[in-house]
Amino acid sequence: MKPKYDIERKIFWECYKNKLPAEIVEQWVQLAKNSAGSSASSYANFSINSKKLIDSNTFYYAVAFYQDKVVCVVPFSMFERKFFLFRFKQLHNIDHNQLDLFTAAGQNEIDSAFLVNSLVSALRVQIDSWHQLVVSNWFLNHKSKSLYFKFDYRRYSGYYAIEHAKSVSDIIPKKLLKNIARNEKKLEKAHTNVKLIKVDNPEQINSALNVFYQIEKSGWKGQNNTAIACDENIRSFYDKTWNEFASYGNACVFVLSAEGKPIASAIAFIHGENLYLHKIAFLETYNSFGAGSILIKQIIKDAIDNQKIQLISFVTDPEWLKRWHTKKHKLYAVEAFNNNIASKILSFFLNIMRAL
Repeated sequence: MKPKYDIERKIFWECYKNKLPAEIVEQWVQLAKNSAGSSASSYANFSINSKKLIDSNTFYYAVAFYQDKVVCVVPFSMFERKFFLFRFKQLHNIDHNQLDLFTAAGQNEIDSAFLVNSLVSALRVQIDSWHQLVVSNWFLNHKSKSLYFKFDYRRYSGYYAIEHAKSVSDIIPKKLLKNIARNEKKLEKAHTNVKLIKVDNPEQINSALNVFYQIEKSGWKGQNNTAIACDENIRSFYDKTWNEFASYGNACVFVLSAEGKPIASAIAFIHGENLYLHKIAFLETYNSFGAGSILIKQIIKDAIDNQKIQLISFVTDPEWLKRWHTKKHKLYAVEAFNNNIASKILSFFLNIMRAL
């Protein structure tokens, strides 16, 4: 995709602290809706609702304008950090354990190198209290590179491009598909009426989310208190965010049921022709049937049959995904330091420690 805006067209940045004007928020919402490369993290409600999950009281929003029109928004939080005896302030993109892939609203219409370079310059001028800037898990799809990229960063997002697929056999590896088909037959023999339910109606999203929470909590995540239902703030984040996404037409929850009993589920986000699978869970009592794999296979089949989805993203690249032989998007990290003396000292010693 060729960038729509470039350095000659005079994009300029404005940084806002803690709260954005209502008209900017509305432009942000519309920008995310209309940008081809948006993910859940591109949307204003995702970042605003994330505040309860972040141990910070200071937030900034870097907003790029072109001819008084909002063309990109990058949200940040400010953290107090410590490096030996040195205390410093770090600007970090909105980041928590429920965010594995970051895309800024409107970023695909701007050259990646110019976007990063101009953003760093603006932050240095408009916010004078920070020392280190970090942006992680950033999905940038332009070829140009910035000096601020951390080239040793190794994070990926697995995905399937399904626009030319006629059936799941065009996507899923042959050996894996054979195993899934065998387990599916076993499941159907033991439990009749196995089917995939796709919930995207705003009035039904809450009940579908509750089904997912119960399934996830029933397994090892519940035992380790890492399931969504084990944390009121995280549950509130998904309830509020996915209900708002449902009102936009972006939310979806998949449920695999057997004899009317939910046995596996996935929380998903849809934007245009892209489907993002954010969370997947299954009842461990159905592990012998490979309920999670059957769920994923059924989701892929549904997407191919409906011909509306061209890309299915798994958001992250976990170990279990390797046997699915997905393609991978490289994720980027950005690191920069402010121009003050303290920031330069911090940069100097951090680089020495990394070289050891």
